[in-house]
Amino acid sequence: RNNIYDLTLDAGRGNNGVIGIDYLANNRGSIQNVTIRSGAGAGVAGISLTRRYPGPCLIKNVQVDGFDYAIHITHYEYGITMEHVAISNQRIAGIANENNVLAIRDLRSSNAVPAIQNLFASGMVVIIDSVCLNGTSSHAAIENQGDLFARNVTTAGYASAIQQLGIYQNGSVVDEFVSGQVASLFATSLRSLNLPIRETPDTVYDSIGQWVSVVDFGATPDVSSHDDGPAIQAAIDSGASTIYFPQGAYHV
Repeated sequence: RNNIYDLTLDAGRGNNGVIGIDYLANNRGSIQNVTIRSGAGAGVAGISLTRRYPGPCLIKNVQVDGFDYAIHITHYEYGITMEHVAISNQRIAGIANENNVLAIRDLRSSNAVPAIQNLFASGMVVIIDSVCLNGTSSHAAIENQGDLFARNVTTAGYASAIQQLGIYQNGSVVDEFVSGQVASLFATSLRSLNLPIRETPDTVYDSIGQWVSVVDFGATPDVSSHDDGPAIQAAIDSGASTIYFPQGAYHV
């Protein structure tokens, strides 16, 4: 339940060992609408997820400028989701993954170094609908040593979009790439379904005057066997923008 919202962090100058956010969340937690920048590019990481054990958690609408790594992730558990992340001017790599499982959508990278390094065989990365620009011919946009699924990834300036176990692949545009063997029970296309993607829901900061309590409709937050279902349904049907449950036990 570690959540960081609506914040700008400036690491200043001369802080070579600085970390913007030294972060750990398990099961639920997020960093949203946050900008992290290093005054002169120095620093270890904009976001460090190197404590045991990061995830599941969400990183959304985040910008990181400078540092050795924009986001550095270690450990086998438990999965990081990223949406709408912009990274730039890193010195070693944009996102470095050591053994964790990353799901990334709409990454925008402006870097001479690799945008993503999936550093070990047990690491897994999914990246879709992303752009990696301003690369150099000495790197690939994505350097992969583990499992990788990439779809709709465009790169510019790099030697290749993907370097898999030292071999450059896929030119500058990735329509769809799977690092391993695709298995199927049916004689169908060995491609992903490319289903529409819904945005993760945003927190609504509405007026408290638009809130209603389920207790006002007859729910009882206690240990009785009273059926609170009708009261909860009545609260939902009231048209209020937010429905809340005072602390207690409810039975449906």
